[in-house]
Amino acid sequence: MGCAEKQPDFASLRKIDAHFHIRHSGPEILAQAAADNFKVISILVDHSRVPSDIPMQREFIDQQRQHHPEQFAYITTFPIEGWDEPDWQEKTITYLKHHADILPYLNADGIVFEFLFQVSDGLFLPVGLVPAL
Repeated sequence: MGCAEKQPDFASLRKIDAHFHIRHSGPEILAQAAADNFKVISILVDHSRVPSDIPMQREFIDQQRQHHPEQFAYITTFPIEGWDEPDWQEKTITYLKHHADILPYLNADGIVFEFLFQVSDGLFLPVGLVPAL
């Protein structure tokens, strides 16, 4: 859109806040976002110093999804505590299956897999392709 063209008014322009954190259970914030034509994507964060923080964030996410499911999405996280333990990968996969909407991945042979990640040396790397249940 050029400078000489008429700009759309704020309310009619569809907007997405792609990095939104919420720690509030009431509908007011998303009601205002809806009035301003916003959709939001909330990002959960693992504050490893406070292990109980992820469940608390999920409570807020669940409450907001009830208020405005059509305009609210989230990106989950998982605990990195114990990442060097032998059962961390299995626990993390179980956690993600319970707490995430994992999108299916279809390989070239038409086999459906779920794509999962682990943290290794500070990078996100594939844990592996696990056949979907």
